[in-house]
Amino acid sequence: MDNRLKSALTLIQIDKKVMVKIHNLPFITISVILICTAVTATFYISGSTDPILFLYASESYGRSLQEIKHGQLWRLITPVFVHLDFFHWLFNMVCLWELGRILERRYRWTIFLAFIIGFALPSNLAQYYATGPNFGGISAVLFAMLGFIWSVGKFNPYSDLYLPNYLAVLLLVFFVLSWFGLFGQMSNVAHSVGLVCGLLTGFIFAKKYSTATKLH
Repeated sequence: MDNRLKSALTLIQIDKKVMVKIHNLPFITISVILICTAVTATFYISGSTDPILFLYASESYGRSLQEIKHGQLWRLITPVFVHLDFFHWLFNMVCLWELGRILERRYRWTIFLAFIIGFALPSNLAQYYATGPNFGGISAVLFAMLGFIWSVGKFNPYSDLYLPNYLAVLLLVFFVLSWFGLFGQMSNVAHSVGLVCGLLTGFIFAKKYSTATKLH
């Protein structure tokens, strides 16, 4: 076989492998991490929350959802991108990378994106009505993912979802200690609502899709 033809075939094989790797990347997980990182960087660079106020549930301290009622519907979701503390950001991004990859590789990206939005909305609303708009972080979605993965694995004997023990223990310890105020002011209401939503959604998925077949 001609050397040039061999080289061309080798390049084609390499390209196929690269495309497969790119296709398998958890793009939604990576995108959310990048957005959260950009928001945190903006806060640190500016030294103020002013440039990111549009991401909060509201810019006033009432419970009227004033901006949302005037069409700024993104505020129902975007508090998940706000992390004003480096360690808060780091902890959440590591957990998101671990949990997000598990779910995004198991379900198609549209379903995974729906998970994030569906888990964020009730968690953010609950926290908003409990404490006002001064909150942020994707922890509630992480607890929802935790509950979802555990619930599917528990109630669907065919499930291939696997929750790393160290991550489950880490998040649950964090969840409990947060309620005792060991980490300062935390969005505990959002965490709890997220966890319950994840458990319930996981139970529904486990019963409805009680096979090892991947959703398409």
